[in-house]
Amino acid sequence: MKREISIIGIKGIIILCVMGIILKCNKIPDIPPRFQYPGYKSRCIFIENFDGMEPHWQMAGTGTARTSPDSGLIIEPATDSLGVIIWLDKDFEGSYQLEYRLDLHDTLGMHLLFISAAGLQNENVLSLVKNQPGAYEAYADSNIQNYQFSMHCYDPQGMHHPHSRLRKNPGKILLSHIPEDPCQTNRQYTIDFLKIGNRLQLFVDGERYHDFRDKGDRQTLYNRGKIGFWFNGKPGRFSVNLTDIHVYKLIPN
Repeated sequence: MKREISIIGIKGIIILCVMGIILKCNKIPDIPPRFQYPGYKSRCIFIENFDGMEPHWQMAGTGTARTSPDSGLIIEPATDSLGVIIWLDKDFEGSYQLEYRLDLHDTLGMHLLFISAAGLQNENVLSLVKNQPGAYEAYADSNIQNYQFSMHCYDPQGMHHPHSRLRKNPGKILLSHIPEDPCQTNRQYTIDFLKIGNRLQLFVDGERYHDFRDKGDRQTLYNRGKIGFWFNGKPGRFSVNLTDIHVYKLIPN
């Protein structure tokens, strides 16, 4: 049976109580990533199938989120939405890999991935954003530090911006730019983010689109923080299905 949650305005920040039943057993199965990075062994440390009721997500913005039959989460921004963001309440550090699937139902929107998000004094980012709307500026140019990847780049008016970027926030510092949108058409994509020391990489369907080493010369190196999935798009013309979220610890062979 589907569950539906509506989020309205700033007061609409809620705890999205969803987590795989398998985590309730405190045992994470040894499921390898679809994309195995050469030279490293991967050990799964987090799985989300959106079929349980544990509170591991905090959501902000205006729109709706509902579970899908394939154990995913369908997200649709509302009219006049500034964006919808979902934060995982766990911190990740060291070398790790985030893998998830993104099923685009319509192209008129944008997806951003925030990594290593924390306060400027390493505060818990969830305490800083609980009174924030879903607006992009609240996470890119405020009191929050993070790395930000953009993909599927359509503005709310439907104009396509064929590029993908890696930025360092606050300040929207551009670290990497490619003149290609890796998630342009309506279909399912497998997205992998890898953080190995100071090296940040983004793969889509196994193809590398970004590869950057942060030497800390533009603000400090961000080593620890939370993961956030941000979406916005044309109301009634943009929805996504987020499925199969896995996080792996990466161990050198």
